[in-house]
Amino acid sequence: MSGKFLDKEIIKVVKNEGNQQRFIVVKLKFLVILILIIAVILILSSCTSNETNQANKTLNGNTNSADDIVNKSTNSNLPNENDARDMVQGATTTTQNIVVKVIDGDTIKLDNGQVIRYIGIDTPETVDPRKPIQCFGQEAAKKNEELVLNKKVILEKDISETDRYDRLLRYVYADGLFVNLELVKQGYAYATSYPPDVKYQADFAEAQKYARENNLGLWSACKEDTAVNEKQPIIEEETPIQTGNCECSSNTYNCTDFKTHAEAQTLFECCGGIKNDIHRLDRDGDGLACESLP
Repeated sequence: MSGKFLDKEIIKVVKNEGNQQRFIVVKLKFLVILILIIAVILILSSCTSNETNQANKTLNGNTNSADDIVNKSTNSNLPNENDARDMVQGATTTTQNIVVKVIDGDTIKLDNGQVIRYIGIDTPETVDPRKPIQCFGQEAAKKNEELVLNKKVILEKDISETDRYDRLLRYVYADGLFVNLELVKQGYAYATSYPPDVKYQADFAEAQKYARENNLGLWSACKEDTAVNEKQPIIEEETPIQTGNCECSSNTYNCTDFKTHAEAQTLFECCGGIKNDIHRLDRDGDGLACESLP
């Protein structure tokens, strides 16, 4: 009896050991499969990441290429937005104000009442009573509005403080753009120099060359006017005001005494413009007398 019992116990032990071994084998297989699954996931993630990085590099490369093409097509020698910021930072005299009125393509009025004449450029006339509205003048004024109206602008002085109409002479920056230069570069203004204010004249001349060669703005729309302008030297002097027998010692006239804006403007300038508006013909101080007259 004892021998049979012992045999049974031995069989049980053997069975239990066999079950344990099978359990261990199954467990090992499960771990191996789990490790393989994790390895596959890591490999796939790595491949996806590499593909994404490669796609980004390709996209960035294409974007840079496109930017390079744009920069080349707009002449890499011209100052860009970063150059404009550098110009402002390097300026010796700068102030900031908000533009409340655009008088024409190269003249603005600030919130403090000052009138600013852009240095180094000249846009076609729209408000000069002595001249008809010139080709592309209204487009230039509209572009100037787009660039500066109701915006804070930074003003940089060159040498002169004011012009003969007592307007401040300044380089103007808005939204990171050098406005004087931008108007020339896009074909809304001519590069015109009035010494001694010639700090950026080489840049203006380069911008005008680019606009002319690419038939931008007035260089395309105003063939006859631009042909005349090309014959003129880039350095010009202001024509002195024609003075006559003007009553400028006391407040004698008002706007109702004139039939046209041109007549009022003639007297206004004869008496000295903004500096001596004895008749108070320029109520808003923008250098234009009796603007309500035809």
